Amino acid sequence: MKTKLFFTVVLVLVLTTWLVWAVKAQGPEPPGPRGVPPLPEGPPLVVDGGTTNVVKYDNIQKFASDVSPLWKQVNINGFGDSNNQVSVLASLGSQLYAGTYKFADHGAQIWRTADGLDWTPVMTNGFGVYYNVGIDHLVEFNGQLYAGVWNSTPNPPYTDTGGEIWRSSDGTTWESVMQGGFGDRYNGEVIRLGVFNNQIYAATWSYTSTHGAEIWRSSTGDSGSWSRVVSNGLGDPTNLAGLTMEEFNGAFYVGTYNWDESTNQSNGGEVWRTTDGLTWSTVITGGFGDVDNYAVSALEVFSNSLYAALPNYNPSTGPHGGEIWRCSATSNCDEATDWERVVDGGFGDINNSIRGLITFEN
Repeated sequence: MKTKLFFTVVLVLVLTTWLVWAVKAQGPEPPGPRGVPPLPEGPPLVVDGGTTNVVKYDNIQKFASDVSPLWKQVNINGFGDSNNQVSVLASLGSQLYAGTYKFADHGAQIWRTADGLDWTPVMTNGFGVYYNVGIDHLVEFNGQLYAGVWNSTPNPPYTDTGGEIWRSSDGTTWESVMQGGFGDRYNGEVIRLGVFNNQIYAATWSYTSTHGAEIWRSSTGDSGSWSRVVSNGLGDPTNLAGLTMEEFNGAFYVGTYNWDESTNQSNGGEVWRTTDGLTWSTVITGGFGDVDNYAVSALEVFSNSLYAALPNYNPSTGPHGGEIWRCSATSNCDEATDWERVVDGGFGDINNSIRGLITFEN
């Protein structure tokens, strides 16, 4: 039986702006192949209407200064199904949306709320696709909400037809804009979506050792309009996924999940950078000097700096605590020497694996 993992949220106050870390207690297992928990990405965080919401597996917690210990649950566990795990939060208009995953047929769901308390389902059947088990990410682009979909089977190759992208202008009527993993079923998930220079970007999770993650983009998001701008993990097939995307100081950054399934260890998460979306360079390799930092799980802009969160794990010795690094806008953030470590050792607990970052102005 797998050990359950629990989230803890650590808050740091700087003037009136909060930088919120999502910290996950690391279990005794390595990150492992996708589809087998624990998941490498962290609990979703979203700022909506002046409040911060954070997910703890099957429930959503809202920051509230009038209660103790400052967080209160705002949904029924799993929206009434204990197998539902909340994977992402995002806003469209005046509504807050939650995407879920469940290891069952038609498991992916999307729920929404106008007041942060009363939730209604807007999609409950994996968009009608049997092996669509989860919603990996939600992002707004040109007035529409886009959903990156996780397509998973219980046995190798752990995906059936590949990841998908769906969108909606009203949150209730959804249309498919990409199916079949961009023509490759082994692109098992669209794990991350981002927006940069009036283009929407999609990063995949590769379910094969023959190629790494890919990044695709579109100026409209329409079906058939997507073109690939990164292939094969930017030259390293062990870069299996692009977990996080962030715009900073005129450039677009992607953090990767790196795992060599042939050796069952990581070569270290990476940070990629582009200024035009077409030409990409590797800023950070080898997990910021520690290959056990197997992923860059979150990138976030705060106080004129770009921050990167890194979980870590060694198959032989276990975890030794997550890290946070940053680079200042006074540098180009385009080489390793521009970055400095600001958190080490999991905030004093080696079992703390840092998975999420978000800025919250109170």
